[in-house]
Amino acid sequence: LLGQLFKSYITFRVKQAITDMTKSLPNTAFLLKENELQEVKIDEIKIGDISMVKAGGRIAVDSVLLETEATFDESVISGESKPVVRKRGEKIIAGSINLGDDITVKAQGTSQNSTIAQIQNLVKESELKTASLSKFSDKYAKITSIVALILVILIYLLHQNLLQALAVWVALVPVVFAIIVPVATTIGIALLAKRGV
Repeated sequence: LLGQLFKSYITFRVKQAITDMTKSLPNTAFLLKENELQEVKIDEIKIGDISMVKAGGRIAVDSVLLETEATFDESVISGESKPVVRKRGEKIIAGSINLGDDITVKAQGTSQNSTIAQIQNLVKESELKTASLSKFSDKYAKITSIVALILVILIYLLHQNLLQALAVWVALVPVVFAIIVPVATTIGIALLAKRGV
């Protein structure tokens, strides 16, 4: 029960972190088409489209910098508050904030396959894998608990020593497995999500 509470709490925090990342994406972007700026929804951006990002604006999809150099705040993905300098041809992650002048970037992905979208997919996959691992640990915990209870009763009946029986109970009860497996996997997911892995 305690393990499930930990798991639920951490899963909630991971989902909240990903929702915050998703909210950091702009709804629209300014595409350069035939020397004109056209405002489009980020879902309409295709690989290879060139867009302009204004000073203080956010990168709509994973892109490559077309300017000589630009400075970005990538804390939405990395958590690092220091500005990052990118040079021409380097990748800029969706959600990054342009800290300098207006720039042009070339879309390297779409909103469906951005780094943030991939993180969301990884979290969903890991939740499914965690569920099967938790089922295994729960099954193991039930079997071990029954065996431990029988052994404790036998030891108490044979030796009439309550402390010895309780020592066996503590050594065999699988509470550790019931708590550790869900907690370890969900903490791992949370750390990976924060680091953008």
